[in-house]
Amino acid sequence: MPAIRNEGVTAIQRLLLVRRSHLHAAVSAMSRSAPDILEVLPGVILPNVVHLIPTLGVPMLAGGFVRTEAEARAVIAAGAVGVTTSWQPLWDLDLA
Repeated sequence: MPAIRNEGVTAIQRLLLVRRSHLHAAVSAMSRSAPDILEVLPGVILPNVVHLIPTLGVPMLAGGFVRTEAEARAVIAAGAVGVTTSWQPLWDLDLA
């Protein structure tokens, strides 16, 4: 993603986990593109699949279907640095 970095923009690559069989191709694409941040979708499944995602050396976000404080805390505990959500009750949640 050099073109993005040349513009001073942060590159976030989204990993949509619909099928386990697509994970290898998605991880290969991420390795080639070298994003600044990885976002796992749907984020609510991150605690169950984090062991399938190799460490890419970039921060990881989790987004999608995270609706409760417990789910948000679980994705943080699984290694995400943050949660992206449109669920307003979670916006002011302190996960630190």
